[in-house]
Amino acid sequence: MAAWGNFRIGRRVTAALDQGRSEPADLSAWRGSNAYVLLADPGAGKTEAFRAEAQSTGAAYVKARDLVALRHLPPSKDGTLFIDGLDEMRAGSDSHSTPLDQIRQRLVELGQPRFRLACREADWIGAVDADALRAVTADGRLEVLRLEPLDEHDVLDLLRHAGTQVPDADAFWAEAERRSLSSLLFNPLVLDLMIEAVSGGHWPPTRSETFRLACAKLASESNPAHRAERRRGAPSVEEVLGEAAVLCAVLLLAGADAYTLEPEGAVSTDIDIESVQGALGLRSPMAALSSKLFIADGERRLPRHRTIAEYLAATAVAQRVGNGLPVMRVLALMSGMDGG
Repeated sequence: MAAWGNFRIGRRVTAALDQGRSEPADLSAWRGSNAYVLLADPGAGKTEAFRAEAQSTGAAYVKARDLVALRHLPPSKDGTLFIDGLDEMRAGSDSHSTPLDQIRQRLVELGQPRFRLACREADWIGAVDADALRAVTADGRLEVLRLEPLDEHDVLDLLRHAGTQVPDADAFWAEAERRSLSSLLFNPLVLDLMIEAVSGGHWPPTRSETFRLACAKLASESNPAHRAERRRGAPSVEEVLGEAAVLCAVLLLAGADAYTLEPEGAVSTDIDIESVQGALGLRSPMAALSSKLFIADGERRLPRHRTIAEYLAATAVAQRVGNGLPVMRVLALMSGMDGG
């Protein structure tokens, strides 16, 4: 599902067939399936579509890592589990097979319930993963679905509901086409970032520039009182961006999920911000964690979107490579035991 404010667009998917793929249909068309996997590109809206479908059916939505680590799961009207983030578990593991095997073990322990699993397409190992999951379904069947991009009609609908940031949706689309940027708008995350970037009247020429300008907007302070504090010596937008980039790099390289402000009771996938502040030489990490680049979940701070975290982390790593950090050292930090 793609959204702006209270406006929502239902998402379409296609199913893998013996010969190609099915015609696109609403994700809700697969509610009768015992088990399916939903694959998507980064920023395509997989999590939003997944959450919305779980909420519509009264099913339990759970992160893959929580399914494995926690004994108590959210309630589900019919016992169906929506398991999100297999790719995130794999990103923090030395093995591609271990996270999926852990999920399979939990499904067996739970009595082989109906389930839906979401994963980035690049982290899905085709027939190998599909066969492994079929072995733990109650009927031996598994649908493999792919989330389709937005189309022009979807994009224009979202632009028309973007409020004052897009006063003329048709003119916005026409300008994107004139600049050969309209193809970027079919990804919901990039569409949101483009709207953020263009709200200042400056059209970015590339996808990378779109991320740069949008992240600068997210790092800026819209509250007048907080802006006044920044004038009295609080970190600038550039400093917030720089520290956010370092924080994202550490989070991704460590395979962690979030920073915690309260280490007592923190889950194992979180990093205590106080434990890294000095080691990283950060002046004011809370300014970055309090910006719109991160979202708050109680005492935890998570990147607003994994793709934004990846972009920021890449800028931090690239800067250090430019300053002499050996590339082989970076690759050693990024690579798993299998070299992936």
